[in-house]
Amino acid sequence: MSKHPNIAALPKGFSGCVAPLLPPTAPVPEPAKRVNFFKALFFFWLFPKQLGPHLAVGSLWRALLAHVLALFLATGIVGIQTLHEWVLRESFTLHMVRVGLADAVLEQAAMSASVSWNWVPALGAFAAVPLLEIALLLLATVSMPWCAGGDRASSVWKRSVKNVYWSTTFVVPVAVVVVFLKYLDLNPRGRFEIILLLGFLGMFSLLVMSAVRMLVSGAHRYVGEPDGPAFAPREPTCDQCGYAIVHLPMENRCPECGLPVRESLPGGRRSPTRWQEHEFRLKGFAELLRLQLVIVRQPDFFQRIPVHAGMASARHFWWGTFLVMMFVILAVPVFVSVVALMAEGGDASGIHALIAIPCVLLLCVMQALIMFPVCLWAQLGCGLRDYRVSAIVCYYATPLMWPLIFVVLTTVIVFYVGGQQGSFLFDLDGPSDTQLWFWGVIVAVCVASIVLALMFWLRRLVGAIHAVRYANA
Repeated sequence: MSKHPNIAALPKGFSGCVAPLLPPTAPVPEPAKRVNFFKALFFFWLFPKQLGPHLAVGSLWRALLAHVLALFLATGIVGIQTLHEWVLRESFTLHMVRVGLADAVLEQAAMSASVSWNWVPALGAFAAVPLLEIALLLLATVSMPWCAGGDRASSVWKRSVKNVYWSTTFVVPVAVVVVFLKYLDLNPRGRFEIILLLGFLGMFSLLVMSAVRMLVSGAHRYVGEPDGPAFAPREPTCDQCGYAIVHLPMENRCPECGLPVRESLPGGRRSPTRWQEHEFRLKGFAELLRLQLVIVRQPDFFQRIPVHAGMASARHFWWGTFLVMMFVILAVPVFVSVVALMAEGGDASGIHALIAIPCVLLLCVMQALIMFPVCLWAQLGCGLRDYRVSAIVCYYATPLMWPLIFVVLTTVIVFYVGGQQGSFLFDLDGPSDTQLWFWGVIVAVCVASIVLALMFWLRRLVGAIHAVRYANA
Protein backbone atom coordinates (compact mmCIF):
# COMPACT_ATOMS: atom_id res chain seq x y z
CA MET A 1 0.00 0.00 0.00
CA SER A 2 1.44 3.40 -0.95
CA LYS A 3 2.38 5.74 1.87
CA HIS A 4 0.90 8.58 -0.18
CA PRO A 5 -2.87 8.02 -0.41
CA ASN A 6 -3.26 10.93 -2.86
CA ILE A 7 -1.54 8.78 -5.49
CA ALA A 8 -4.82 7.08 -6.11
CA ALA A 9 -5.83 4.57 -8.73
CA LEU A 10 -7.16 6.01 -11.97
CA PRO A 11 -10.91 6.65 -12.13
CA LYS A 12 -13.05 4.09 -13.85
CA GLY A 13 -12.64 4.28 -17.63
CA PHE A 14 -9.09 5.62 -17.49
CA SER A 15 -7.33 2.25 -17.77
CA GLY A 16 -4.14 2.56 -19.82
CA CYS A 17 -3.89 6.31 -19.19
CA VAL A 18 -1.40 8.44 -17.27
CA ALA A 19 -1.98 8.48 -13.51
CA PRO A 20 -2.95 11.80 -11.89
CA LEU A 21 0.18 11.79 -9.69
CA LEU A 22 3.59 10.16 -9.85
CA PRO A 23 5.22 8.80 -6.68
CA PRO A 24 7.97 10.75 -4.90
CA THR A 25 11.44 10.52 -6.43
CA ALA A 26 13.20 9.87 -3.12
CA PRO A 27 12.50 7.17 -0.51
CA VAL A 28 11.45 8.07 2.99
CA PRO A 29 14.67 9.19 4.75
CA GLU A 30 15.95 7.53 7.89
CA PRO A 31 15.21 9.25 11.22
CA ALA A 32 17.76 11.75 12.45
CA LYS A 33 19.89 10.66 15.41
CA ARG A 34 21.60 12.77 18.05
CA VAL A 35 25.35 12.09 17.91
CA ASN A 36 27.45 12.45 21.04
CA PHE A 37 29.24 15.81 20.87
CA PHE A 38 32.74 14.62 21.81
CA LYS A 39 32.45 11.57 19.57
CA ALA A 40 31.71 13.89 16.65
CA LEU A 41 34.40 16.38 17.70
CA PHE A 42 37.21 13.83 17.66
CA PHE A 43 36.02 11.18 15.21
CA PHE A 44 33.98 12.94 12.53
CA TRP A 45 37.04 12.97 10.25
CA LEU A 46 37.11 9.16 10.43
CA PHE A 47 33.38 8.53 9.81
CA PRO A 48 31.99 11.43 7.75
CA LYS A 49 29.46 9.32 5.85
CA GLN A 50 28.03 7.79 9.03
CA LEU A 51 28.04 10.84 11.30
CA GLY A 52 27.82 13.72 8.83
CA PRO A 53 24.16 13.48 7.73
CA HIS A 54 22.96 13.43 11.35
CA LEU A 55 25.25 16.29 12.38
CA ALA A 56 24.12 18.35 9.37
CA VAL A 57 20.49 18.33 10.52
CA GLY A 58 21.43 18.91 14.16
CA SER A 59 21.89 22.13 16.08
CA LEU A 60 23.80 25.01 14.51
CA TRP A 61 25.11 26.02 17.96
CA ARG A 62 26.68 22.57 18.41
CA ALA A 63 28.39 22.95 15.03
CA LEU A 64 29.70 26.42 15.97
CA LEU A 65 30.89 25.16 19.35
CA ALA A 66 32.71 22.25 17.70
CA HIS A 67 34.31 24.67 15.22
CA VAL A 68 35.56 27.01 17.98
CA LEU A 69 36.74 24.19 20.25
CA ALA A 70 38.62 22.51 17.39
CA LEU A 71 40.50 25.73 16.59
CA PHE A 72 41.37 26.29 20.25
CA LEU A 73 42.48 22.67 20.72
CA ALA A 74 44.66 22.75 17.61
CA THR A 75 46.23 26.06 18.65
CA GLY A 76 46.76 24.75 22.18
CA ILE A 77 48.42 21.53 21.00
CA VAL A 78 50.89 23.41 18.80
CA GLY A 79 51.42 26.10 21.46
CA ILE A 80 52.16 23.57 24.22
CA GLN A 81 54.67 21.83 21.97
CA THR A 82 56.40 25.16 21.24
CA LEU A 83 56.47 26.08 24.95
CA HIS A 84 57.89 22.64 25.73
CA GLU A 85 60.75 23.29 23.30
CA TRP A 86 61.55 26.56 25.08
CA VAL A 87 61.52 24.87 28.49
CA LEU A 88 63.96 22.20 27.30
CA ARG A 89 66.55 24.83 26.42
CA GLU A 90 69.37 24.98 28.97
CA SER A 91 69.34 28.75 29.25
CA PHE A 92 65.56 29.12 29.39
CA THR A 93 64.23 31.45 32.08
CA LEU A 94 61.02 33.36 32.64
CA HIS A 95 63.05 36.54 32.27
CA MET A 96 63.68 35.55 28.61
CA VAL A 97 59.93 35.36 28.02
CA ARG A 98 59.37 38.83 29.51
CA VAL A 99 62.22 40.30 27.46
CA GLY A 100 60.96 38.67 24.28
CA LEU A 101 57.45 40.02 24.77
CA ALA A 102 58.77 43.50 25.54
CA ASP A 103 60.96 43.46 22.41
CA ALA A 104 57.98 42.41 20.30
CA VAL A 105 55.85 45.28 21.67
CA LEU A 106 58.65 47.82 21.06
CA GLU A 107 59.21 46.51 17.54
CA GLN A 108 55.52 46.84 16.67
CA ALA A 109 55.42 50.34 18.16
CA ALA A 110 58.46 51.42 16.13
CA MET A 111 56.96 49.98 12.95
CA SER A 112 53.63 51.74 13.47
CA ALA A 113 55.41 55.07 13.94
CA SER A 114 57.70 54.72 10.91
CA VAL A 115 55.25 53.79 8.15
CA SER A 116 52.10 55.50 6.89
CA TRP A 117 50.13 52.28 6.43
CA ASN A 118 50.56 51.06 10.02
CA TRP A 119 46.83 50.45 10.27
CA VAL A 120 46.98 47.58 7.77
CA PRO A 121 48.54 44.92 10.08
CA ALA A 122 46.19 45.86 12.92
CA LEU A 123 43.19 45.75 10.62
CA GLY A 124 44.33 42.37 9.28
CA ALA A 125 44.65 41.00 12.81
CA PHE A 126 41.20 42.21 13.84
CA ALA A 127 39.57 41.18 10.55
CA ALA A 128 41.12 37.69 10.45
CA VAL A 129 38.32 36.05 12.46
CA PRO A 130 35.33 37.57 10.62
CA LEU A 131 37.04 36.97 7.27
CA LEU A 132 37.55 33.32 8.19
CA GLU A 133 33.88 32.95 9.09
CA ILE A 134 32.79 34.66 5.87
CA ALA A 135 35.06 32.34 3.90
CA LEU A 136 33.47 29.32 5.60
CA LEU A 137 29.98 30.59 4.75
CA LEU A 138 31.03 31.11 1.12
CA LEU A 139 32.48 27.60 1.06
CA ALA A 140 29.21 26.23 2.44
CA THR A 141 27.25 28.10 -0.23
CA VAL A 142 29.45 26.81 -3.05
CA SER A 143 29.22 23.28 -1.59
CA MET A 144 25.40 23.19 -1.71
CA PRO A 145 25.18 20.92 -4.79
CA TRP A 146 27.30 18.32 -2.97
CA CYS A 147 24.75 18.32 -0.12
CA ALA A 148 21.66 17.90 -2.30
CA GLY A 149 19.41 15.29 -0.71
CA GLY A 150 15.94 16.04 -2.01
CA ASP A 151 15.08 18.66 0.65
CA ARG A 152 14.34 22.34 0.07
CA ALA A 153 17.10 24.75 -1.03
CA SER A 154 17.08 26.58 2.33
CA SER A 155 17.45 23.23 4.11
CA VAL A 156 20.32 22.26 1.82
CA TRP A 157 22.13 25.52 2.62
CA LYS A 158 21.69 25.10 6.38
CA ARG A 159 22.95 21.52 6.24
CA SER A 160 25.92 22.62 4.14
CA VAL A 161 26.83 25.37 6.64
CA LYS A 162 26.73 22.97 9.59
CA ASN A 163 28.70 20.37 7.66
CA VAL A 164 31.43 22.92 6.88
CA TYR A 165 31.67 23.93 10.55
CA TRP A 166 31.90 20.30 11.66
CA SER A 167 34.51 19.65 8.94
CA THR A 168 36.87 22.16 10.56
CA THR A 169 37.35 19.66 13.40
CA PHE A 170 39.95 17.92 11.21
CA VAL A 171 42.48 20.55 12.42
CA VAL A 172 42.77 18.66 15.74
CA PRO A 173 44.31 15.46 14.31
CA VAL A 174 46.35 17.61 11.90
CA ALA A 175 47.84 19.50 14.86
CA VAL A 176 48.74 16.19 16.55
CA VAL A 177 50.52 14.95 13.41
CA VAL A 178 52.35 18.28 12.99
CA VAL A 179 53.60 18.10 16.59
CA PHE A 180 54.94 14.56 16.08
CA LEU A 181 56.64 15.65 12.85
CA LYS A 182 58.31 18.54 14.68
CA TYR A 183 59.58 16.17 17.36
CA LEU A 184 61.18 14.08 14.60
CA ASP A 185 63.00 17.27 13.57
CA LEU A 186 62.45 16.30 9.87
CA ASN A 187 66.02 14.97 9.88
CA PRO A 188 65.71 11.25 10.68
CA ARG A 189 68.90 9.23 10.99
CA GLY A 190 67.89 5.74 12.08
CA ARG A 191 65.79 3.24 10.15
CA PHE A 192 63.02 3.37 12.73
CA GLU A 193 62.87 7.18 12.56
CA ILE A 194 62.66 7.08 8.76
CA ILE A 195 59.79 4.58 8.88
CA LEU A 196 58.07 6.68 11.54
CA LEU A 197 58.51 9.85 9.47
CA LEU A 198 57.09 8.20 6.36
CA GLY A 199 54.18 6.92 8.42
CA PHE A 200 53.33 10.37 9.76
CA LEU A 201 53.72 11.97 6.33
CA GLY A 202 51.30 9.38 4.97
CA MET A 203 48.97 10.13 7.87
CA PHE A 204 49.13 13.85 7.06
CA SER A 205 48.20 13.12 3.43
CA LEU A 206 45.30 10.97 4.57
CA LEU A 207 44.11 13.80 6.82
CA VAL A 208 44.08 16.22 3.90
CA MET A 209 42.08 13.71 1.85
CA SER A 210 39.81 13.18 4.85
CA ALA A 211 39.10 16.93 5.00
CA VAL A 212 37.95 16.87 1.37
CA ARG A 213 35.89 13.75 2.11
CA MET A 214 34.21 15.49 5.06
CA LEU A 215 33.17 18.41 2.85
CA VAL A 216 31.97 16.22 -0.02
CA SER A 217 30.40 13.30 1.87
CA GLY A 218 29.47 14.76 5.23
CA ALA A 219 26.00 15.90 4.14
CA HIS A 220 25.64 13.77 1.00
CA ARG A 221 22.24 12.43 2.09
CA TYR A 222 19.26 13.81 3.94
CA VAL A 223 17.95 12.37 7.21
CA GLY A 224 14.97 13.46 9.27
CA GLU A 225 11.39 14.38 8.38
CA PRO A 226 10.61 14.00 4.64
CA ASP A 227 10.27 17.70 3.84
CA GLY A 228 11.22 18.78 0.33
CA PRO A 229 10.40 18.48 -3.37
CA ALA A 230 11.76 14.94 -3.68
CA PHE A 231 9.46 13.56 -0.97
CA ALA A 232 6.15 14.80 -2.41
CA PRO A 233 4.07 13.32 -5.26
CA ARG A 234 4.18 15.25 -8.53
CA GLU A 235 1.99 15.84 -11.54
CA PRO A 236 3.31 14.14 -14.69
CA THR A 237 4.31 16.48 -17.51
CA CYS A 238 5.65 16.07 -21.01
CA ASP A 239 9.40 15.48 -20.90
CA GLN A 240 9.92 17.75 -23.90
CA CYS A 241 7.67 20.80 -23.36
CA GLY A 242 6.17 20.52 -19.86
CA TYR A 243 2.56 20.03 -20.96
CA ALA A 244 0.43 18.31 -18.29
CA ILE A 245 -0.22 14.79 -19.59
CA VAL A 246 -2.54 13.69 -16.76
CA HIS A 247 -5.16 11.11 -17.89
CA LEU A 248 -3.83 11.05 -21.48
CA PRO A 249 -3.79 7.57 -23.08
CA MET A 250 -0.36 5.95 -23.08
CA GLU A 251 -0.37 5.48 -26.86
CA ASN A 252 -1.15 9.13 -27.58
CA ARG A 253 1.30 11.93 -28.29
CA CYS A 254 1.73 15.21 -26.47
CA PRO A 255 -0.74 17.75 -27.96
CA GLU A 256 1.92 20.48 -27.80
CA CYS A 257 5.15 18.93 -29.13
CA GLY A 258 4.16 15.48 -30.40
CA LEU A 259 6.40 13.45 -28.10
CA PRO A 260 4.87 10.02 -27.34
CA VAL A 261 3.27 10.09 -23.90
CA ARG A 262 4.93 6.82 -22.91
CA GLU A 263 8.39 8.40 -23.54
CA SER A 264 7.77 11.00 -20.82
CA LEU A 265 7.13 8.47 -18.05
CA PRO A 266 9.53 6.31 -16.04
CA GLY A 267 10.73 3.52 -18.28
CA GLY A 268 10.43 5.75 -21.36
CA ARG A 269 13.28 7.47 -23.11
CA ARG A 270 15.26 8.04 -19.91
CA SER A 271 17.20 4.96 -18.82
CA PRO A 272 20.48 4.31 -16.97
CA THR A 273 23.63 4.34 -19.08
CA ARG A 274 25.77 1.26 -19.63
CA TRP A 275 28.38 2.83 -17.38
CA GLN A 276 25.89 2.87 -14.48
CA GLU A 277 25.22 -0.83 -15.04
CA HIS A 278 28.95 -1.73 -15.00
CA GLU A 279 30.47 1.03 -12.82
CA PHE A 280 31.86 -1.37 -10.20
CA ARG A 281 33.13 -3.91 -12.72
CA LEU A 282 36.25 -3.94 -14.87
CA LYS A 283 34.12 -3.03 -17.89
CA GLY A 284 32.97 0.07 -16.05
CA PHE A 285 36.25 1.89 -16.75
CA ALA A 286 35.90 1.29 -20.48
CA GLU A 287 32.32 2.57 -20.32
CA LEU A 288 33.52 5.61 -18.36
CA LEU A 289 35.97 6.47 -21.15
CA ARG A 290 33.39 5.82 -23.87
CA LEU A 291 30.85 8.03 -22.13
CA GLN A 292 33.30 10.96 -22.21
CA LEU A 293 33.11 11.06 -26.01
CA VAL A 294 29.35 10.45 -26.05
CA ILE A 295 28.64 13.43 -23.79
CA VAL A 296 30.88 15.76 -25.81
CA ARG A 297 29.55 14.69 -29.20
CA GLN A 298 25.84 14.19 -28.49
CA PRO A 299 23.92 17.23 -27.22
CA ASP A 300 20.79 15.10 -26.72
CA PHE A 301 22.53 12.91 -24.13
CA PHE A 302 20.77 14.71 -21.28
CA GLN A 303 17.38 13.94 -22.81
CA ARG A 304 18.03 10.23 -22.20
CA ILE A 305 19.42 9.97 -18.65
CA PRO A 306 17.35 9.71 -15.44
CA VAL A 307 17.93 12.70 -13.17
CA HIS A 308 15.64 11.99 -10.20
CA ALA A 309 17.73 9.02 -9.08
CA GLY A 310 21.33 7.82 -9.30
CA MET A 311 23.06 10.61 -7.36
CA ALA A 312 25.74 8.18 -6.13
CA SER A 313 26.44 6.97 -9.67
CA ALA A 314 26.66 10.57 -10.89
CA ARG A 315 29.21 11.38 -8.18
CA HIS A 316 31.21 8.26 -9.05
CA PHE A 317 31.20 9.38 -12.69
CA TRP A 318 32.48 12.82 -11.64
CA TRP A 319 35.30 11.30 -9.59
CA GLY A 320 36.24 8.96 -12.43
CA THR A 321 36.23 11.78 -14.98
CA PHE A 322 38.23 13.98 -12.62
CA LEU A 323 40.91 11.29 -12.20
CA VAL A 324 41.11 10.74 -15.96
CA MET A 325 41.54 14.48 -16.48
CA MET A 326 44.25 14.60 -13.82
CA PHE A 327 46.08 11.75 -15.56
CA VAL A 328 45.96 13.54 -18.91
CA ILE A 329 47.03 16.86 -17.39
CA LEU A 330 50.03 15.24 -15.69
CA ALA A 331 50.89 12.89 -18.58
CA VAL A 332 51.13 15.63 -21.21
CA PRO A 333 53.98 17.47 -19.39
CA VAL A 334 55.85 14.17 -19.04
CA PHE A 335 55.57 13.57 -22.78
CA VAL A 336 56.71 17.12 -23.57
CA SER A 337 59.63 16.74 -21.15
CA VAL A 338 60.78 13.55 -22.87
CA VAL A 339 60.60 15.23 -26.28
CA ALA A 340 62.50 18.25 -24.97
CA LEU A 341 65.24 16.07 -23.50
CA MET A 342 65.57 14.08 -26.72
CA ALA A 343 65.92 17.27 -28.77
CA GLU A 344 69.38 18.76 -29.05
CA GLY A 345 69.85 21.40 -26.37
CA GLY A 346 66.37 20.75 -24.99
CA ASP A 347 65.56 21.80 -21.47
CA ALA A 348 62.60 20.29 -19.61
CA SER A 349 63.09 22.15 -16.36
CA GLY A 350 59.94 23.70 -15.02
CA ILE A 351 57.60 22.22 -17.61
CA HIS A 352 55.66 20.22 -15.02
CA ALA A 353 54.98 23.28 -12.90
CA LEU A 354 54.22 25.44 -15.94
CA ILE A 355 51.58 23.08 -17.30
CA ALA A 356 50.30 20.75 -14.59
CA ILE A 357 49.77 23.13 -11.67
CA PRO A 358 47.81 25.89 -13.48
CA CYS A 359 45.62 23.34 -15.26
CA VAL A 360 44.88 21.43 -12.06
CA LEU A 361 43.98 24.63 -10.24
CA LEU A 362 41.89 25.83 -13.18
CA LEU A 363 39.99 22.56 -13.32
CA CYS A 364 39.31 22.37 -9.58
CA VAL A 365 38.30 26.01 -9.15
CA MET A 366 36.08 26.20 -12.22
CA GLN A 367 34.36 22.89 -11.48
CA ALA A 368 33.65 23.91 -7.87
CA LEU A 369 32.53 27.45 -8.63
CA ILE A 370 30.28 26.71 -11.60
CA MET A 371 28.05 24.16 -9.88
CA PHE A 372 26.40 26.52 -7.40
CA PRO A 373 25.41 29.30 -9.86
CA VAL A 374 24.15 26.68 -12.32
CA CYS A 375 22.01 25.02 -9.63
CA LEU A 376 20.77 28.43 -8.46
CA TRP A 377 19.87 29.44 -12.02
CA ALA A 378 18.15 26.08 -12.53
CA GLN A 379 16.02 26.74 -9.46
CA LEU A 380 15.14 30.37 -10.20
CA GLY A 381 15.06 30.29 -13.99
CA CYS A 382 13.87 26.76 -14.78
CA GLY A 383 11.86 25.88 -11.69
CA LEU A 384 14.06 22.94 -10.65
CA ARG A 385 13.51 23.05 -6.89
CA ASP A 386 15.24 19.71 -6.34
CA TYR A 387 18.98 20.44 -6.20
CA ARG A 388 19.70 16.77 -6.94
CA VAL A 389 18.55 17.18 -10.55
CA SER A 390 20.84 20.09 -11.40
CA ALA A 391 23.72 18.53 -9.41
CA ILE A 392 23.43 15.27 -11.36
CA VAL A 393 23.48 17.26 -14.61
CA CYS A 394 26.62 19.12 -13.49
CA TYR A 395 28.35 15.84 -12.60
CA TYR A 396 27.59 14.28 -15.98
CA ALA A 397 28.47 17.52 -17.78
CA THR A 398 32.07 17.42 -16.54
CA PRO A 399 33.41 15.92 -19.84
CA LEU A 400 32.27 19.13 -21.57
CA MET A 401 35.44 20.66 -20.08
CA TRP A 402 37.70 18.49 -22.28
CA PRO A 403 37.93 21.05 -25.12
CA LEU A 404 38.89 23.76 -22.62
CA ILE A 405 41.52 21.53 -21.02
CA PHE A 406 43.10 20.61 -24.34
CA VAL A 407 43.13 24.23 -25.51
CA VAL A 408 44.80 25.42 -22.30
CA LEU A 409 47.38 22.60 -22.44
CA THR A 410 48.14 23.34 -26.08
CA THR A 411 48.49 27.07 -25.37
CA VAL A 412 50.93 26.53 -22.51
CA ILE A 413 52.99 24.03 -24.53
CA VAL A 414 53.18 26.37 -27.55
CA PHE A 415 54.41 29.28 -25.45
CA TYR A 416 56.84 27.10 -23.51
CA VAL A 417 58.39 25.51 -26.61
CA GLY A 418 58.33 28.75 -28.58
CA GLY A 419 60.10 30.61 -25.79
CA GLN A 420 63.00 28.18 -25.47
CA GLN A 421 66.47 29.39 -26.48
CA GLY A 422 67.39 28.06 -29.91
CA SER A 423 63.86 27.05 -30.92
CA PHE A 424 62.66 27.79 -34.43
CA LEU A 425 60.26 30.37 -33.00
CA PHE A 426 62.89 32.25 -31.03
CA ASP A 427 65.66 34.48 -32.38
CA LEU A 428 68.81 34.56 -30.27
CA ASP A 429 69.55 38.14 -31.44
CA GLY A 430 66.09 39.36 -30.51
CA PRO A 431 62.68 38.97 -32.11
CA SER A 432 62.22 40.30 -35.61
CA ASP A 433 59.14 42.13 -36.88
CA THR A 434 57.97 38.95 -38.59
CA GLN A 435 58.31 36.97 -35.35
CA LEU A 436 56.46 39.65 -33.38
CA TRP A 437 53.63 39.59 -35.93
CA PHE A 438 53.63 35.77 -35.83
CA TRP A 439 53.47 35.69 -32.03
CA GLY A 440 50.65 38.24 -32.06
CA VAL A 441 48.64 35.94 -34.31
CA ILE A 442 49.38 32.98 -32.01
CA VAL A 443 48.24 34.92 -28.94
CA ALA A 444 45.02 35.96 -30.68
CA VAL A 445 44.31 32.39 -31.82
CA CYS A 446 44.97 30.98 -28.34
CA VAL A 447 42.76 33.54 -26.60
CA ALA A 448 39.97 33.01 -29.15
CA SER A 449 40.26 29.23 -28.73
CA ILE A 450 40.01 29.47 -24.94
CA VAL A 451 36.96 31.76 -25.19
CA LEU A 452 35.27 29.42 -27.69
CA ALA A 453 35.99 26.36 -25.54
CA LEU A 454 34.61 28.15 -22.47
CA MET A 455 31.49 29.21 -24.40
CA PHE A 456 31.04 25.64 -25.65
CA TRP A 457 31.15 24.33 -22.09
CA LEU A 458 28.73 26.90 -20.66
CA ARG A 459 26.32 26.75 -23.60
CA ARG A 460 26.10 22.97 -23.49
CA LEU A 461 25.68 23.05 -19.70
CA VAL A 462 22.77 25.46 -20.02
CA GLY A 463 21.27 23.23 -22.70
CA ALA A 464 21.64 20.22 -20.41
CA ILE A 465 19.65 22.00 -17.66
CA HIS A 466 16.91 22.86 -20.16
CA ALA A 467 16.78 19.21 -21.26
CA VAL A 468 15.93 17.96 -17.75
CA ARG A 469 13.64 20.68 -16.37
CA TYR A 470 10.46 18.68 -17.18
CA ALA A 471 11.91 15.21 -16.55
CA ASN A 472 9.65 12.77 -14.70
CA ALA A 473 12.30 10.05 -14.26
